[in-house]
Amino acid sequence: MNDLVAWLRSDIEHELALARAAGGAPWVGSTEHFEVQTVEGLTVVDGFEISDPRFRATIDHIVRHDPAATIDRCESDLAILSLHEHAHGCGGPADSRRWVSDDEDCPTVRLLAYGRRHHRPGWREEWKP
Repeated sequence: MNDLVAWLRSDIEHELALARAAGGAPWVGSTEHFEVQTVEGLTVVDGFEISDPRFRATIDHIVRHDPAATIDRCESDLAILSLHEHAHGCGGPADSRRWVSDDEDCPTVRLLAYGRRHHRPGWREEWKP
């Protein structure tokens, strides 16, 4: 496993563990009370405590990235990573299929990792797609 794959797998697994620790269930936004709640009715975020005037959008954003959605996304990313972490044929930026060896960084893995570069330390600019 190369450094990029190891870094990316670690980041995805960390995010997955956080989502599971947060209950793994969907959250819902209450337009009446401007808050985010678990499906059990526990308040996760009270919108009136958010000082930014865009708090409605903040509430919607938090709900969109609830633990259930995060778990689904992480499991999908791990499945994609498993398909692309060893030598394989892969589509490149121009959709041209080429062989990617074990010591190369796959274009698909680079793209997955690029979207996570701000989440955890360790990102290297050389991995940029």
